[in-house]
Amino acid sequence: MPNPVETYFDTWNVPDDLRKLASRDIPHWINGKAVVSGETIDVVEPSTSTVISRTFEAGKEHVNAAIKAARQAFEGDWSNLRPLDRQALMLRLADLIEANADELAFLESVDVGKSVVQAKEIDIGGSVDVLRHFAGYCTRIEGRTAPLAAYEKGSVGMTIKRPVGVVAAIAPWNFPLQTLIWKCAAAFATGCVVVAKPSEVTPMTALRLGELTAEARFPPGVFNVVNGTGAITGAALTSHPDVDKISFTGSTGTGIAVGQVGLASMTRLTLELGGKSAAIVTADADLDVAVEGVVNGIFFNSGQVCDGTSRVVVDGAVYEDFMMRLVKATQGLKMGAGLDPDTFMGPMVSIDHKAKVAGFIAAAQEAGLALPVQHTSRRTHGGLGAFQ
Repeated sequence: MPNPVETYFDTWNVPDDLRKLASRDIPHWINGKAVVSGETIDVVEPSTSTVISRTFEAGKEHVNAAIKAARQAFEGDWSNLRPLDRQALMLRLADLIEANADELAFLESVDVGKSVVQAKEIDIGGSVDVLRHFAGYCTRIEGRTAPLAAYEKGSVGMTIKRPVGVVAAIAPWNFPLQTLIWKCAAAFATGCVVVAKPSEVTPMTALRLGELTAEARFPPGVFNVVNGTGAITGAALTSHPDVDKISFTGSTGTGIAVGQVGLASMTRLTLELGGKSAAIVTADADLDVAVEGVVNGIFFNSGQVCDGTSRVVVDGAVYEDFMMRLVKATQGLKMGAGLDPDTFMGPMVSIDHKAKVAGFIAAAQEAGLALPVQHTSRRTHGGLGAFQ
């Protein structure tokens, strides 16, 4: 019986080198080297719901090794680099990501299920832009000297900015590379080092990023990757006493747990926990622009976006017109496989996530809502019509 992934790749003429890259084991990346160790975790290609690869669960020993390598790099070669040299490395990494954009977009598509075209333009293109932007900060981070009003004339106070140290960067599955680059670019620019944990659902591009940092000639240990689940790998990473900063993007529930760990140890925290955003359409709005914004906001990346426009508040004067345009635009969206260049909406990232979304739909139907979206011209406070 043919392998569904191979058949999928045949349909879209995927070359052999990319097939091998997508189907290889995904090890940890520690101190500039691949480390194959730990219990295996299946990695599923969403368009076929078929296991395409496997990664490994990092335990405490892997996390300890990664943090030790990061600390040694921070106190050694990395902290001794001139800001201009660090900037050059970041720009070189951005160039390498740009040069490998097709490959990285392919990996992101078969890992997440997203449109390969959108992955190249937004995920990979955005990663390049962010790295180049933050590279400029390497030589622009300055302290401050100011007179001290409570002391004798001529007394001054000095603020000196120094790198924090080892950053634990935990990225989600919906934009694996781009979200990780957001964290790494800021850390690298300020002279910090990173131990990253991608989602175990989408680990492919984090490993490739590690390989590209080596190709860009980053010192070993500046960027490390430990794969695994939040319950095991994430817990070991966030609770480690030698982590100086935690940067987490993910669910609110997990974010609360991470925050409690950080609070207990007084570790610096950045928590990006997402949420849903309301789009407001006023009576004088350009409705075509508003529809485009709402459609992209809620259906982009198959709706798997933390700031999706899942609520729309529309002025009653334009409600019916807006709704007709919105329904027409929605009906015109192309749903299909991630590697289909015409696809706008690919599959959900996983069977579990699909079941979760189906559960929300079922709950809505049980509450009396109909599919497709039920809407009325009801009026609310202030004369605004609304639908959810």
